[in-house]
Amino acid sequence: MARTTSSVPTPPGGTATAKRLNGIVLLVEDEPSVRSVMRRMMELRGLTVLAAEGPDEALRFAEARRIDILLTDIQLPGMNGPEVARRVRALQPGLKVVFISGYPREETAAAMQEAVDSAEFLQKPFTPAHLGELLGRLLESAPPEDTMTTPVPNKSGDTQRLPPGGDGPTS
Repeated sequence: MARTTSSVPTPPGGTATAKRLNGIVLLVEDEPSVRSVMRRMMELRGLTVLAAEGPDEALRFAEARRIDILLTDIQLPGMNGPEVARRVRALQPGLKVVFISGYPREETAAAMQEAVDSAEFLQKPFTPAHLGELLGRLLESAPPEDTMTTPVPNKSGDTQRLPPGGDGPTS
């Protein structure tokens, strides 16, 4: 099932064929201005963006809600992006991961490969069109939403399944 839908107005730096995307992206970026701009880029394409300023907040989001794509900076305070990806994927196996960095891919490849078995890399700076194209491709290859649920411990420590959107346990 394709998750891209209707055309939307072209975002700045985008193309005339920009497609509206449907999905949930967990963005982990410690630089407030970069986080704000990236969030806006994705929201203009129709995505729901959970913006975390650091690893701890990202893990809380991942424990509480299903995510389609993790988009994380490689260099973060306290825990690097590859470690965040490893921990989030432990909570949500099969999650699509995109690492972003101002450093060349060659300098970060070893850390990325150690953390997760497959991931994309997007080097800063990038255009809204490039980001949208990458996220659209990943969402197209994601399993249908109705087959994805996320295990989440409840107050008693038992595990419940949250449906897409995380609104409550499934029956």
